Amino acid sequence: MTSPSPLPCGMIIVSSFNLDHNTKTGVFTIITDETSGCPLCDSELTYRDSKHRNLKDLYGKLRRFLLRRMRCKECNKLHTELPNIIQPYKHYESYVIQCILDESEEASKCAADDSTIRRWKKEFSKSAPDIA
Repeated sequence: MTSPSPLPCGMIIVSSFNLDHNTKTGVFTIITDETSGCPLCDSELTYRDSKHRNLKDLYGKLRRFLLRRMRCKECNKLHTELPNIIQPYKHYESYVIQCILDESEEASKCAADDSTIRRWKKEFSKSAPDIA
């Protein structure tokens, strides 16, 4: 079993997961076997509750996700478990943001406002040295 990427702080990114879609509510739930410790102190995490998160695709179609929130047994901090298709603190799929940053052909189809796209480029250009 692989352990998920623990960054950024307050988020736990999982890359091995399945999506369960509840057709009655329209909500997607992430199902994963990945386990990790607290990103701050590496202590054990326990399930606390869940929260909803809206996510837009390339064309602006909204999907609703139910994300688990985990509490650290040692430092008591809360951490949200995100699938790697969700960019932390963003409301568009990771794929959409990556298309914009890579300036791929798909980027022209993006439903995001021009101001949002400019902000993404500015934010990620600042962090490019850290990512590389």
